[in-house]
Amino acid sequence: FVDGKNLKVQTAENLPIRMNVNGTIENSLLDISVDDFFLDFSKVSNFLKFPFFHALSGTAYGNLHIGGYSTDPEFSGALVAQNFWYSIPDYLNENFYSKEIKIDVEDNAFVMRNLVSRVKKGYIDASIRFEFDRWTFYSVLVDVKTRGSTLVPAKFIMPNMQFEGDAACDLEIDVILAEGVTIRGSIFAQDIDGTFSLFSGTDEYAPQNVNYFYTKVDLDMLVGQHGRVFFPNKENPVLKALINPQTKIRLKLDSETDYFELNGDLVLRGGSIVALGRTFYLREGRLLFNEKQGALDPLITVRAEMRETDSEGDNVKIILTAENQKLSAFSPSFSSSPAKSESEIMALLGQIVIPEDT
Repeated sequence: FVDGKNLKVQTAENLPIRMNVNGTIENSLLDISVDDFFLDFSKVSNFLKFPFFHALSGTAYGNLHIGGYSTDPEFSGALVAQNFWYSIPDYLNENFYSKEIKIDVEDNAFVMRNLVSRVKKGYIDASIRFEFDRWTFYSVLVDVKTRGSTLVPAKFIMPNMQFEGDAACDLEIDVILAEGVTIRGSIFAQDIDGTFSLFSGTDEYAPQNVNYFYTKVDLDMLVGQHGRVFFPNKENPVLKALINPQTKIRLKLDSETDYFELNGDLVLRGGSIVALGRTFYLREGRLLFNEKQGALDPLITVRAEMRETDSEGDNVKIILTAENQKLSAFSPSFSSSPAKSESEIMALLGQIVIPEDT
C-alpha cells in the first residue's frame, strides 16, 4: 500500500500465476485493475479439480477489474484460454481439447460460451459458467452436447446402479459447491454395460438423504446396439443379458427427499441366469422397472435352458421359467424335455431330494 489506500503488486515472472495489480482500496471500496494476467493451468491443475470439471492444461491471459466493496467484490474483464485441456471426470471418461476459448468475466462469473472441443471421435459443444460469491467460487454450470454422430465414453454411478459405455449426450450439470449437484438431460448409449442391485427404502445402501451434499437427477436414456445388463454385479452376475436396441429408460432422483424413480421395459435377447447353483442360458426374458416407492426391485419374466445327461446317458433339456415375479422373490419353475418328475429334475441339477414320509 502507498498512502494507506493505493495498491500496487507485481508478481515474479517464474510463477504459474502472474499479474500486475494497480488500484485503490478506500472506505472498503475497491477499484483495482489486474493487468497482464497469465495463468498456466498445468501448474495449478490440482486446485482446479472437481468431480464435475477438471482443468488439466493450457494457458490463459487477459485483464480484469475488481470493484464493489471488499466484503462483496464485483469482477469484470475478459480472458483468453489457449490449448486448453479439460475433463468432466465423474460423467465422461475422456479429455476435451479447445484451441482457443474466450472467457467473459461479468456479473461475478467467469463464462465460457460456445465452447467447441475436440474428442477422439468427434466434437462436443459446451458452455461453462463459474459464479463467485464474494471471494470464493459458489457454483458451476456445465452444458455439454455431443455433435452429430460423436460418441464419448460416459459413466453414471450410484450406490446401487451404474452405467458405463459410449454415449451421445445433451446434459446440464448444475453444481452449488458444498451443497449439491443437479443433472438433467438425455443420453443415447451403445456398447453400454448397466449394473444394478436391489434395495428397499430402508436399506443402508439405498440413496440416502445427505444434508450437506444433495444429488438430483432427471435423465432420459435410449439404449442402442450392444447394451448389456448385469445383476447384482458384473464380476459374479446372477443375471447377465443383452438388451433389445431402442430401449427407453427414465431415471429421476432427489436425495434431499429420498425420492427415486426408474422406468424401463428391458427386453432381454440372450445371456444367462444362475439358479440352484447352475447356469441357464437365456432364450427370452424381460425386466420391467416401474420403481416409484423408494425401492429398486423390478419384475422379471424369463425362460432359460440348460442340458444335462440322465442316468441312462440320454440328453435332457431342463427349462427354467418365471413370469412377472419380483426379483427379490425370484422362484422359478423347472420342467424338462423329455418330461421328468420334479424330483428327477432336482437330482439332475445336483439338489438333494428328501422323500416325503408315507
